[in-house]
Amino acid sequence: RGLKLETLESVFNCMSGNHVYIIGGVLVGTLEKWQEFYRLVWCCQKKVLRENIVDDDQGIFLMCYYYRPDMIKLNYLGKNKWFDLFKCKGKRTIRTFSHRMRILCLHK
Repeated sequence: RGLKLETLESVFNCMSGNHVYIIGGVLVGTLEKWQEFYRLVWCCQKKVLRENIVDDDQGIFLMCYYYRPDMIKLNYLGKNKWFDLFKCKGKRTIRTFSHRMRILCLHK
């Protein structure tokens, strides 16, 4: 929420200000999309390095989102709710299913 990347400068401002919008540990996509995303990440990393900047995955993913918002769907989890994602993996039980549904419905 609140992510507005209208210029490349706004992307670099997010990087330098350490603004967190994307957690890198939770990415889902088809094999084809992963290959496409890999190429995009590679191009963004080279662009950042040419500016003598080194940033973590979050900054690079922000730049990827800036260049290809059609490829990336951001899901808002809620403030400090990232750990809830670990509860989604595991046994297929009613409890796990209901937790997944709660994340999908409440954290939009």
